[in-house]
Amino acid sequence: MERDILPWLQPPTEEEQHTTGGNNNNGDDFRKMDKASILGDAIDYLNELQQKVDDLQSELESISLGSSLAPTTSTLHVQVNGELCHSNVPSARNQSIKVEAWEMEEGTVNIHMVCAYKPGVLLSVMKAFEILGLDIHQANINCFNGFTIDVYKAEQCRQGQKVNTQLIKEVLVNAVDYHMA
Repeated sequence: MERDILPWLQPPTEEEQHTTGGNNNNGDDFRKMDKASILGDAIDYLNELQQKVDDLQSELESISLGSSLAPTTSTLHVQVNGELCHSNVPSARNQSIKVEAWEMEEGTVNIHMVCAYKPGVLLSVMKAFEILGLDIHQANINCFNGFTIDVYKAEQCRQGQKVNTQLIKEVLVNAVDYHMA
């Protein structure tokens, strides 16, 4: 009678243990099943990402057909589950120098610069900032597949000197051009 009322409080009978495989094996089956489902989900997710990469690549190709500057691509090799996957990523090797600078508050400037990567380009850019008298407070630098620097806050550290965004652009372009030559 008690067994019918609170079955979860009673230890399993010998027959129940035999049909379920015992308590120890039950947990192992769940762990194996859990690992398999996680692996299956990961494979599905990677396939979705690969499809998105392919879609974006075809979109990029269709956009570049109308443009005179078609991006060059390099292949990124990634090994997933013992299989080698290829992914094309745009290359910045032949990329021209692009510099944008705008004044945010009096004496504060934001800068965005993109160019091809060569060893020493960061040093040239930092020297240019020093020549300009800019004190960099916050920046993000990326050297993967090209060189990108985003300066979120730079201030003129020389007293009495105003920030000249056009001069900043010219000095940075000249510094990188000189370095690339």
